[in-house]
Amino acid sequence: MKVTIVLNGGFTSSCGCSTYPPEYVGEMVKSWLKGIAEVEVIDKQKESWTPDNLASMVTEYFGDNAYPLLYIGETLATAGSLPDMNTLRAMATNKIKFGVTEKDITEAAKRYELIRDEAGKGEQRRK
Repeated sequence: MKVTIVLNGGFTSSCGCSTYPPEYVGEMVKSWLKGIAEVEVIDKQKESWTPDNLASMVTEYFGDNAYPLLYIGETLATAGSLPDMNTLRAMATNKIKFGVTEKDITEAAKRYELIRDEAGKGEQRRK
């Protein structure tokens, strides 16, 4: 199993008070998944990376807040945050279901009023 984390320069903690470089994130997650999965960290600011359709959609709505993107195998597992160690281990060993869908992205964008819902509330997509 391969776990890929796509960063946009680094990982900012949920409090916004610390930013960790890609190398640190890679070492931390490798220690969590030792013997379970190969870990790759991509810093899109320094490396060539082409987003898939779901990543393009989530970044279109949420911009830089979409990062980090977490892939397990070829599946986009999370966007905007990383799970804790136990959850990530469970995801990497298929003990829990995971995956971000177009519907998940659209519903989140509606909740944050980034797109209009049926009643005409909210804003249009970011450009």
